[in-house]
Amino acid sequence: MRTILYVSPPARLGGGEISLLTLVGHLPRDRFHPLAVTCEDGELVGRMRDLGVEGEVLRRDPALIPRLARLLRRRGVSLVHANTFDLRAAIAARWASVPLVGHLRVIFPFTWVDRLFARLCDRVIAVSDAARDHFCREAPDLRGRFTTVYNPVALPEKRSEASDLRAELGLSSDTPLVGAVARIDPWKGLDVFVRAAGRIRASRPEARFVIAGRPGESPEEIAHERDLRRLSGDLGLESDLFFLGFRPDGTEVIRQLDLLLIPSLVLRTPGGVKSEGFGRVAAEALGVGTPVVAARAGGLPEILDDGAAGVLVPPGDAEALAAAALSLLRDGERRAALVRRGKARFNERFTVERHVQQIMQVYEEVLSGQPPTLPLC
Repeated sequence: MRTILYVSPPARLGGGEISLLTLVGHLPRDRFHPLAVTCEDGELVGRMRDLGVEGEVLRRDPALIPRLARLLRRRGVSLVHANTFDLRAAIAARWASVPLVGHLRVIFPFTWVDRLFARLCDRVIAVSDAARDHFCREAPDLRGRFTTVYNPVALPEKRSEASDLRAELGLSSDTPLVGAVARIDPWKGLDVFVRAAGRIRASRPEARFVIAGRPGESPEEIAHERDLRRLSGDLGLESDLFFLGFRPDGTEVIRQLDLLLIPSLVLRTPGGVKSEGFGRVAAEALGVGTPVVAARAGGLPEILDDGAAGVLVPPGDAEALAAAALSLLRDGERRAALVRRGKARFNERFTVERHVQQIMQVYEEVLSGQPPTLPLC
């Protein structure tokens, strides 16, 4: 049995941490023994404990790297899997002569530190070809170390006991409901969603809209939520657009929508581009049978099979987003066709079983010194 140490410094739960928990929860324990290290106590530690995974919290201080290296030797770790790009984990793994797998989960303005981390990895798993290609534009010599493995999406085994969303909002059962499920962050493009909602309502006044998500702790994100509410008021959507906040039943919210809109941006900053590395809610929508209209940004076109399993529009274009949504609301046959293709796409690419098998193949290749053999996703 091989011991795998998972390093995930933040203890909060985001998409990357949810994917990690899904992997660890389904990893065959007769082949791999998982351990976990974080740099702060929090929800991730508790969730790991619930899965029966031993974990340690190592403080972020100058002694972190040698402490981590000693832990690797003491526990006989066979392989380190860094859930994010973390140079400290890479240095500790090299110090202890333990193979290292990194996980590229974002499209972000990368720096020399990120490129150094990738050079120290035996393999880098990318959550999409788009994420890999973005990183390798400035480090083309590293492309051979990358393997694309899509994130796993664990759907509820049965419909949750959550209340009927329309009834919760005081709406009739036949009210067209269009929504966005996302962290409230400027690059998620929720202002585009609000503007599109105004255009949709002009043609379909009976339609209603929801945003499920909350901002993080940064002043920018908190201010962005205020801006979205102000924009909603300016467009006269106060009684038509509902801000739901964080919903633990997010998948059930998606299931009850007539359409899921994903207006993510390709945000250009002084340091580089920021966009969707993957787009978990798009894959969830495919799995539960909700039609999707998404921006052609980051990994979203891959999830939607370049438009075969959902409708793609230019990022930042509220008019195009609204037009695509209105077209689908009018065309039940097309919605049904997208749902059929979406479910087939989900079963082919995004199941937990497929993800775990591909990750285990990466582990075996790294541990045996083999080059990558997984085909590009």
